[in-house]
Amino acid sequence: GKWSMIEIFFVIFLRLTFELSVGSGDNSFLPSGDLYFIELLITPQIGLYTFALAVVLSIVLSNILVWYHEEIIRINEQQIVDMIKNKNPDMYVKHKMSEWEFSVTPAAGPKYGYSLTPRGILTVKVCTGVIFLFTIFAFSMPVVHVEYVGLAALLLRLEGTDPLTKYSIVSLANNVIVEAFEEADVGALFLTLVIVFATVLVPLAVLAQTYAMVFRGHSVNGARRFKTFRVITRAWTSLEVVALAVAVAVIEVPVIASYIVSDSCDFIEAFMQDTLFNLGLVTEEDLRAVCFGVNVDFEYGIYFLVICVLFTTALGVTVTRMFSSFIKQRRSDINSKPVFYREADTPGASHYTAPLEKLQVSSTHSTFKRLGLIKVFRVVDESY
Repeated sequence: GKWSMIEIFFVIFLRLTFELSVGSGDNSFLPSGDLYFIELLITPQIGLYTFALAVVLSIVLSNILVWYHEEIIRINEQQIVDMIKNKNPDMYVKHKMSEWEFSVTPAAGPKYGYSLTPRGILTVKVCTGVIFLFTIFAFSMPVVHVEYVGLAALLLRLEGTDPLTKYSIVSLANNVIVEAFEEADVGALFLTLVIVFATVLVPLAVLAQTYAMVFRGHSVNGARRFKTFRVITRAWTSLEVVALAVAVAVIEVPVIASYIVSDSCDFIEAFMQDTLFNLGLVTEEDLRAVCFGVNVDFEYGIYFLVICVLFTTALGVTVTRMFSSFIKQRRSDINSKPVFYREADTPGASHYTAPLEKLQVSSTHSTFKRLGLIKVFRVVDESY
């Protein structure tokens, strides 16, 4: 599935990290502008593109199986609905989940119902807006920086180039896009499409779906199809995969860089320490790396990315569970409809199952009620 994309993102990050080109330039104190030229790059091979294609095809196949599974269930249920559609025309009416009254049958105790309060509705809208802003910040702000150390850093400074480069999700994607078009590499173009689709377009689509589940009207069949589409879309979103790939890069890239030259530069270590270090041209960190090293660390944008992932997951799980209950209740309530009794109703009628304060409400619903996000009702089942 999508977690296999970690390797793809990691290899792409390696390619950008180890793409180094430095020359002597036009420094006046050097005898020639072409005294030296060093270039380091990683060239992806067919194996990477084959693996990426296999991951994409795996997700596509899973999406197809999910769609067919849901369609088979829907067709079987539709036959039952068609036989009794005159008894329950409400099956085809579009209801909004924000206005729906849910019924719950706990493991012990009488039934109860709940619905979103104005504060709960406002909370969903505010959370959606905040997550959208955090997503934009996570896209545009630097999430990681790469700093070259050792003799390579000195050569970059002599060339007038900063050895430290910061990357955001947008800049990473942009670099891949530019290289793909410059090299006219079909495989790189394919990876570019996957990155842009999975890390930019799909997360925004998932957020829009979360909002639509609550505030858009759905018939029973429409809600079923919407949930299936939601499952398919969620299989592609990769913000959490990017966050994990960046964490892996922070740990692994410096180790990989240390093996690139290994002990091949030991002959220059004494010169760097006795001459370059005394002249203040290199630092102690450069001495430890000798010829070439890479430091990778998080930037502040990673915190926006992590918060965005956590908030999106929390809101998505909560809304999706409510949406599943919304579908299940509308499918099962074919011949009967729950009747709710609010706290303001006059108690004492025989159909009351229990006083509101004695209802055994789940811990989650109890917490939401204390926060003012939902209101809880008494409920019994009655025919239409």
